[in-house]
Amino acid sequence: MAPSKGEVTMKKAVILISSLLVLTVQAQELEVLNDLSLFGIGNPDLIPVQEDPGPNAEVINQTIHTKTITVEKDDFHFKWTTLGYGALTYKVIIPPLAAHTLFNHRNPGEEGPCLRSLRLNTATDFEGSSSGIEAPPQEISVTIKALNQYRINREKKICKVTMVEYVKTVINDEVFDHRYTKDMGYRYIDDCLLN
Repeated sequence: MAPSKGEVTMKKAVILISSLLVLTVQAQELEVLNDLSLFGIGNPDLIPVQEDPGPNAEVINQTIHTKTITVEKDDFHFKWTTLGYGALTYKVIIPPLAAHTLFNHRNPGEEGPCLRSLRLNTATDFEGSSSGIEAPPQEISVTIKALNQYRINREKKICKVTMVEYVKTVINDEVFDHRYTKDMGYRYIDDCLLN
């Protein structure tokens, strides 16, 4: 049996009222979203300026953590390789280091994180060789230091943040190190100046 004219009108009224309620709720949600000042948006004093601070930026380094680990002789080895640097470079490969660092210090193709010395060699027959450290020590100490570097331009109210992780060891008076940097974006200048 077909619905009566009154039933059809009642259903239309219910649908119309339901639609109006939905639209009212959506409008209220939009009002809240349009008031972006709740989120610090729309007020230029609250938005971090996002441009390069320039070459004369003030630099503030804030150490996040420093850690020294001891690595046993069986857990590191030396290698001449071009992986990661292009030129033949002398490295110490330390697979257990990965458990202690924030960032990746492994060059593609290596067996683990590596630190390089400044020693270079043009002799291609050294590629893959471990010659160089005649008497490796029984253990080495590796220092890992992570810091935030703030580049600040006070006049323009700019603060750009870079996180730096620096890993270093000295073996038989030869320095091996590796640095990894990661752009962390911008912060409010007032927050940067607290450090």
